[in-house]
Amino acid sequence: MPKGIVIRADMKAPPEFHDFNIIADLEDVTGYPLKTVPIPTLGVVAVANAQGNKRKLPVNTYATLLWWFWVPALRRQVVLLGDIVLLGEPDPDGQPTNVPAPFAGYVLSQNGHRVQLKVTGEKDWYRTATIAPNYFDAIVLAFELLDNLPGAEAAQIVPRASHEV
Repeated sequence: MPKGIVIRADMKAPPEFHDFNIIADLEDVTGYPLKTVPIPTLGVVAVANAQGNKRKLPVNTYATLLWWFWVPALRRQVVLLGDIVLLGEPDPDGQPTNVPAPFAGYVLSQNGHRVQLKVTGEKDWYRTATIAPNYFDAIVLAFELLDNLPGAEAAQIVPRASHEV
């Protein structure tokens, strides 16, 4: 079984890196039964509880923001409920794989993140001055900028460089 990231519905809990040895390990986090939600632009799937609505699980704000950021057509349309596990896309045999290492590094980093913006008609990305404390707060900032800054057409999240203050 693969390595993945647990994103708790409790926003006070930081994302955690875990080894999942058997399906029951995933069920211990999300509950049974499982469902997978693809996030193809990242090469990951979100594993959630398939009965989140029925069980009245809380909205997982961080996982939902991540989903909306990477699948913009779903923004403000649907939410993820309960604790979520991010894994890599299934292999050709349908078995889950490790969450991609570069992405895991971004999400797990607690050293701060910046938003870079793409402006209509420009080829370069522009770095914003604000440093968000974590990946998810950077997504919130990216949404605010995209919604309110004329000409902003795309955003990306990058970890703060070690030499930045």
